[in-house]
Amino acid sequence: MAKRVSPNVVVFLGAGGVGKTTLSTSFALAAAQSGQTVVLLSIDPARRLQSALSVGKLDDEITVVPLVKEFKGKLYAGQLNVEQAFSRWIKDEGMPHEAQEKLHGHVFFQTLVSRVATMGDAFAAVRVAEILEKMPNVDCIVVDTPPGIHAIDFLTKPERMREFLNSRTMEFIKMFGRGGGLFSRALKAGAAHLLDALGNIAGHGFITAFGELLVLSEGVFNTMSNRLEAASKILRSSKSSYVFISAVRDDAINVVEDLNDALKKQGIVVSFGVLNRIISSELQNDKGFSDFLEKHQESSGELQVFVNYVRSWISKQDVALKRMKLLVPSVVQIPLVPGLESSADQRLQDLAELGALILEGVKNHKRGSL
Repeated sequence: MAKRVSPNVVVFLGAGGVGKTTLSTSFALAAAQSGQTVVLLSIDPARRLQSALSVGKLDDEITVVPLVKEFKGKLYAGQLNVEQAFSRWIKDEGMPHEAQEKLHGHVFFQTLVSRVATMGDAFAAVRVAEILEKMPNVDCIVVDTPPGIHAIDFLTKPERMREFLNSRTMEFIKMFGRGGGLFSRALKAGAAHLLDALGNIAGHGFITAFGELLVLSEGVFNTMSNRLEAASKILRSSKSSYVFISAVRDDAINVVEDLNDALKKQGIVVSFGVLNRIISSELQNDKGFSDFLEKHQESSGELQVFVNYVRSWISKQDVALKRMKLLVPSVVQIPLVPGLESSADQRLQDLAELGALILEGVKNHKRGSL
C-alpha cells in the first residue's frame, strides 16, 4: 500500500481589516473546487469565518461546509475554541468517569481551563496536529490567523509550551501531587531550591494541589506535547506555506514587514503575498476609464474629489506593490470585487474564483509541491 502523503498547511498572515479571512476562505474554496479535501481552521478570536462562509455558528468541532455540485472536493471548517478542545482531549484519553469527575471538580481545574482559553495561539498548533491525526484523508489545512504581529505566536509559543511541559519543573511539581514521601525524593533530585522558591511564592499547599491536577491530566499533557512536536515539524517543513495578505495601506505593509522579519528569525522564508482591493491594471488601461479621469481632472465639487481619490489610490497601490515585492518574489493583486453579498451559493462560487488566483500562485511559488 502506498504511503499516505502528509497534507499541506497554508497559513494566512496579515494586519486587521485587509480581507485575510475572506481570502483564506476563498483559497480553501478554490482548493475544494479543484477536487481537494480541505480543512479551514480559524484561530482568529474575532470569529469572522462563519460570516465569510455564510454559515451558522462554527465551533471547535470540524464540520462539513455544504457546497454545490460544481465543487469536486470537500470543505470542512472550524473555529478554534480552546476550552472545548481541552474538554474533548480529556474524554479522548479514555479516562474513567470517576477520574473525569475528580478532575473537573478539582479546585484548580476551572482556573486552568480559563487560563488555557486565553492561550489560543499555542493551542492552535495542537489543533492542527490533531486534525492531521484524525483526518488522514485531508489534502490541505488552511489556517486563518489573528491579525498583526502576534500571529507569529502560532509558531513560537508551541515550542516554549512543549519545553515547559517536558521540563524538570513539571516533574517536580507532579511529585507533590503523587504524594508518598516524594518531597524527600524531590530534594534528592536536586529540586530543593526550586521547590522552596515556589513554596515561598505560592505556598506548599498550592504546589501539592497543582501537582495533583497535573497528575490527573498527565495523559492530556503528554498527548499535547507529542502533538506540539509534530506540529512544530510540519509548520517548519516544505509542506507548509505562509501567505502575506496586505491592503493598500501603509500600516498594513508595515505589519507584513514585521511578520517577515519575525519569520526569518524562525528560519522561514515567505515567497508569496497578496495585495488586496486594488484598482486592476485592466481597468486602469481601459480607454473609457482613462478618458473619464482625464476629462474630469479639472472638475469641481464631488466629481473632482472622486477623480482625485482614484488617482491617489492608484499612486498608493503602486507604492504598496513595490514594498511588497521587496519582501516576497511573487505578489498576486486582487481587485475590488462587487457582488460578494449575493446568495450564499453564488457568493461561494465568486470567492472560489478569487481563491483560484492565490491557489495558482502558491502552487508555483511555495517551498514544496501543493
